[in-house]
Amino acid sequence: MLSAAVIVYILSFDSMVLLTRVPGFLESIMQRLVRYGPAARHAWLLPVGLAVALLPVATLGAEVRPWTVLESSAEHLILRMNPAGPLRLEPGSEAGAPQVGVDGFGWTREVGAPRLPRLSLRVALPPDSRPTLTLRSYQVVPVPGVRPAPVPTLDTLSLPADGSPLVEGLHFRRVLRESPEIYGGEALYPPVPVRLGRRGALRRQQFVELIYTPLAYDPASGSLLRYQQVVVEIDFGVPQDGERHAVLVPGPGWGPIYRAAFVNPRPLEQRPRGLAPLGVESASQEAAGSTAVLKIHVDADALVRIPCSSLTDLSGTDPANWSLTNRGVEQPILVQAGAGDPACDFVEFWGVARREENMVLEVDPAPAPPLYRDSDVGGTNVYLLSVGAGPGTRVATLAADPHPTTPLPAEADFIHTERFEEETLFVPLAGDDSWYWSPSFSSLTTDTRVLSLDLPGLSGASFSAGVRVSLRGMTSFASVPDDHDVSFLLNGQVLPGILFDGETVGILDTTVAQDTVLTDPSSLSMTAEQVLDGVNPVSNEVVPDYVEVTYRREFVAVDGSLLFSFPDGDHGFAVRGITDTDARVYDLSASVGGSSVAAPVLLTGAVVSGSPGCGGPDACTVSFEIHPSGVGTRRLLVTSAGVTAAPTLVELDVPSQLMDPSNGAGYLVITHRDLVDRTPGSSFEQFLAHRAAGGLPVVVAYVDDIYDEFGDSLPGPEAIRNFLSYAFHNWTGWDADGDSNPDPPSYVLFLGDATFDARQRFTYDGSIEPWFNKTPTTIFYQAGSVFLSWFSSDVWPVAVAGEDLFPDYLVGRLTSRSMAETEIVLAKTLAYETAPPAGNWISDALLVSGKGKRTEETEEFENIILN
Repeated sequence: MLSAAVIVYILSFDSMVLLTRVPGFLESIMQRLVRYGPAARHAWLLPVGLAVALLPVATLGAEVRPWTVLESSAEHLILRMNPAGPLRLEPGSEAGAPQVGVDGFGWTREVGAPRLPRLSLRVALPPDSRPTLTLRSYQVVPVPGVRPAPVPTLDTLSLPADGSPLVEGLHFRRVLRESPEIYGGEALYPPVPVRLGRRGALRRQQFVELIYTPLAYDPASGSLLRYQQVVVEIDFGVPQDGERHAVLVPGPGWGPIYRAAFVNPRPLEQRPRGLAPLGVESASQEAAGSTAVLKIHVDADALVRIPCSSLTDLSGTDPANWSLTNRGVEQPILVQAGAGDPACDFVEFWGVARREENMVLEVDPAPAPPLYRDSDVGGTNVYLLSVGAGPGTRVATLAADPHPTTPLPAEADFIHTERFEEETLFVPLAGDDSWYWSPSFSSLTTDTRVLSLDLPGLSGASFSAGVRVSLRGMTSFASVPDDHDVSFLLNGQVLPGILFDGETVGILDTTVAQDTVLTDPSSLSMTAEQVLDGVNPVSNEVVPDYVEVTYRREFVAVDGSLLFSFPDGDHGFAVRGITDTDARVYDLSASVGGSSVAAPVLLTGAVVSGSPGCGGPDACTVSFEIHPSGVGTRRLLVTSAGVTAAPTLVELDVPSQLMDPSNGAGYLVITHRDLVDRTPGSSFEQFLAHRAAGGLPVVVAYVDDIYDEFGDSLPGPEAIRNFLSYAFHNWTGWDADGDSNPDPPSYVLFLGDATFDARQRFTYDGSIEPWFNKTPTTIFYQAGSVFLSWFSSDVWPVAVAGEDLFPDYLVGRLTSRSMAETEIVLAKTLAYETAPPAGNWISDALLVSGKGKRTEETEEFENIILN
């Protein structure tokens, strides 16, 4: 029997919180979170940092409920809804509009609408149901003289660049502004006291959200109505031949949570059914007949060259059978013939860095602000070099030599866009970038920022050059439309200014005369102009995102290489500045099957001319021609062979067994090899044995194996989520209750620290700390949230059943940064569980918090839990 004692860690990037070993403490937290917690649209918050995987959940305590089950069957459910406590009226604004609350309820979240008590519950459903709700009866009691305050919006006064906590009055303020459509309309808000919300699943048990609002605002009377004794019927709408029993996926620790999660837990007592396996794309990229697979790490766009002499793991194989894949797609490569073992000189291919950087929409729980997930998992791309049973795909060649008697005239220049961007400030923005170019500038402090823009190869041609500047607003004032006003000077010439509003992106998109305005370098000056709220100045603070200048550029290489685009057709080129007579010309216009993987073509016959050894101010010139190919724009690379890039890492892929469906576990540990001591007798090994002795078979899954099998060897939380989904739906090796039905794992422990800075931007010298992001987490962002803004969450990887973001594993994290830290933490954990010292601490809890991002977090967090 596993101990009911609890150790809870709260994960943040600033601190780790330890709650003492209190029997029943975690159980009460989980009961409150699951019973009254966010359903399909808010469940991503449930255990933001609660390490519930450390120990199983025991019996949940009783709690006063604002509902009574009148009738429950496999076809329908009848409930009577009534708040258990009285109304609370608290001051809400200078005008005296009260904040209305009910104990145990959260609040509505539509900005400008009345802020009223709201509770989100869950109704368990049979798998084939189509639920409908009928409001059978209710009582209405007027609450005269109470005009509720609206849901506030936030004015952002400033955002500290050092990540320090935000303080109300200094960094933000709440603004109460009534929606005229609601407060001045005729319809009740909300129109009904109970309605159905989104559908979801808890470990394959389907449910529908039941949203209960016991109060309504009546604009006709300007006061509240209270609904009492509300009786509702939910008809499950199961077809005549449909399955009428709930689908229960059991496992240790889940029974009490199931009973606490739903208003109708009785159907959960039905016999469980087996799970239908779900396929997962990708997995191992080893080719048929492969003897070894090498993982090649690339951090920047470059022509990559690897000496065959360094590929000793492929010794004894035929280089003709080597193939390269990226994200499951084979990419053409060049294998230069040579002697030795392997029998080749070098392998060459066009490598690109990963590009996922923006905040992507995860869920839109309207009218609440949408939730965004940071897709940035670092710039490292991974290519897999393997040995197949037959020949691999090779780079095609195409003649590009100048005509011997009538060569095409060399083009003078080409249209080029130079982008300037530095990612040094983390202030995420919904649907846009997460990183910006500090420092910011403000009308009340430093009002001007000047950037120096290098424009290599700037030609003297007459051309309408494009200038594009992207700025992020760092302040926001609801009472001031267009609260950002920015003016620009480029080399002394006035550019059009821009106006934009709030924490959004403002874009300057204009043109200038290249021959009279642009220089190399050019100077761009940006000034935050004064903005008034009535007669009072307010802070107009902005920060650059990027600057782009589109101009005509001469064909001159920089550092021995030039990558350019040109319209398809008959054209001659002469590229100066090449530093090696062994020059390469590649056409990078095509991709493999419409994927993001390049299908380069080697252009042959280019003529290299210049001084011996390519010395002198212009080095060598490479001349070549292209002819129509059927693509609209050609993308061409001219480079000196001596400046090809080496990969950042080449390592052997050791296959794992994680995709074997016969695997089984009750407890999963996801970690990095560097963080755990597998020596017999270590604290880690004792911890695993302790869990197994308690009835939970343990599987340790290393992140590199997870990346290889479930993410095309690319690191990040998405591969971890793919693995957890596969294990949940496909593993069959564990039968927890002896009923001959396979059970998915119940617990996940993430072991290792993580960071929001996946690209190590804050380490300016390029070094990487030994602990750096070894067990990554997921970063979310929600605009307009005082408590949240951006936050880390381990819930997204474990939400693997249904379309919701409700966690389907009991999940936790130990934020150790080294093997030594892991040993210390687990030794303490074992001591607490097996031989706790006597004292009052066993029944008392201590919560120690790191710095928060905003003040008044208690109210906001309670609203999240209850709503």
